[in-house]
Amino acid sequence: MKLSVLQSRLMFAAGLIVLPTIARGETKSLAESVPPGAIAFGEIFGLKPVIQRIQDSEIRQQVLASPQYKAFEATPQHAKMQAGKTLIEGQIGMDLWTAGKQLLGGQVGVAVYPQPGRKQPNAVAIVRATEAGAIKKLYERLQPVLTLAGVASTETIGDVQVYALQGKLFVGVSDDWLAAASTKDLLTKTVGLLTKSDGNSLASASAYQSMTRQMGSEHLIRGFVNLDMIRQSSARLGIPKKSDNPIGSLLASGILELAVRSSFFGITLDVHDKGFALTAGIEGDTKELGQTYESFFSAATSDGAPRLPQVKDLMGGFSLHRNFADWYRHREDLIQDQVLPGFDKFESGLANIMPGKDFGTDVLPLFGSNISFLAAPQSYDHLDGKPGVQLPGFAMIIELADAGGYDIAQLFFQTLVTITNLEAGKQGRQPWVMSSETHDDTQIAYAKFLKKPKGDRLPIVFNFVPASARVGNKFVLTSSISLCRQIVDELKKPAVPEGRNRNLNLEVHFGPIADMLATNREFFAAREIQKGKSSEEVNSGIDFGLKLIRSLDSFRLSSSVNPKSFQAQLEGQWK
Repeated sequence: MKLSVLQSRLMFAAGLIVLPTIARGETKSLAESVPPGAIAFGEIFGLKPVIQRIQDSEIRQQVLASPQYKAFEATPQHAKMQAGKTLIEGQIGMDLWTAGKQLLGGQVGVAVYPQPGRKQPNAVAIVRATEAGAIKKLYERLQPVLTLAGVASTETIGDVQVYALQGKLFVGVSDDWLAAASTKDLLTKTVGLLTKSDGNSLASASAYQSMTRQMGSEHLIRGFVNLDMIRQSSARLGIPKKSDNPIGSLLASGILELAVRSSFFGITLDVHDKGFALTAGIEGDTKELGQTYESFFSAATSDGAPRLPQVKDLMGGFSLHRNFADWYRHREDLIQDQVLPGFDKFESGLANIMPGKDFGTDVLPLFGSNISFLAAPQSYDHLDGKPGVQLPGFAMIIELADAGGYDIAQLFFQTLVTITNLEAGKQGRQPWVMSSETHDDTQIAYAKFLKKPKGDRLPIVFNFVPASARVGNKFVLTSSISLCRQIVDELKKPAVPEGRNRNLNLEVHFGPIADMLATNREFFAAREIQKGKSSEEVNSGIDFGLKLIRSLDSFRLSSSVNPKSFQAQLEGQWK
């Protein structure tokens, strides 16, 4: 989607300003300097250190030294880009890295206002520097360009010089700040707040204050959307009452219903030396949503979704808290009518395995509210050799609410093995036979080959030998007996509370993923060479990709239930 002319001009105006670093405790939020009535507001506070880290980062150096970038340097597109860069740097009198650090070293704020009867909103942008005269100095450098663009001084508001661009963009320039607005009236109000430092502003709006209470004010970047204002034209924010996707409903129906009632949507970003945290939040007490939505949330005072078992070289996985039985019971209230026949078809198929049992009332209540999936490297003790493509082991951990849940889960496990055995001939392998072992007083049931398959490049299907076990109120189902043993060991350890609620927890660990990709390097290289690439090109590309992945540490996406809000957070760590 292309930016409108107005948006482009606002962004350009915001990009003209030198912004040295400001200490957070010395300056107020720019929300106190924009007029009330904004439907959305965003603020950046001091990105200079982040830009410096990017400039000095090893990842950037790796990209610049990569064969792919070297090839790009030889293209006409790169030549044009460099010419534009040289032109801009010559005009502003500094390189773009320096300009970027100065530009985002202080404060930048943008507020958007609805315009009755028109789709195009009004907007105001403010940039604030800490050195007196910094803005006027840069303006003098750019004055010839601005004159050519049709920017002309028209009048003053108090001591602030005002410039206009074809009557569509109005800019107020002071020694240490600049404000650009799409209307003169909006600029006049903004200048008044900037010069008087008091008066009615966005910061006094109840929805904005609620966001600040729930998400804090000390962040590198903050974003705010006034959902109360959006509801004036769209009662449910455009969110349908019922979902047309069962999986989507299971994951998000409760969260969306909470958003429908929230006064705000907020987002924050914080960056430190070795990582970042991006947080999104909405307002509301989940306990007030009623029985239909109780199944989606754990208690704010509980741990919620369990921590993933910390098996050796954990590659990733996720844990989810949902009361599946309650969600299934309320499916007619949550899912659109045309989708519901799919549930009937599912139950009919299930009746072939468990005749006389109703899935919703007899089966699901036997299971608890937590389920986990994970992936980790496995050993190949079940083979005299290894598969040509070595896959990780996968596992599912289901919480049991009743002893009968284990019998049902074990029945599914045995049925899975039986059905899979029927396909053994087509898969080019011998059938499995059921066996068991005792591991640290825990019985593990597993499938095994009558005779260990031999070979160094066995088909991919030989990665899997399903296994299951019960540890307390947990049922463990894995694709590898070695992984099953590890999970049993981890589940027997005392639980380590994290000290916060996680309604969902998804983790990715890049080191073990890079190791797995390196193990299968020959397979990936062969595929690329078959596409016509040279061996040297393919191997240099793989080397670069592995190096890039190994420079990352982990990602975690989680959500948490708080007494008066719901938040989701994406955290990233790098080396």
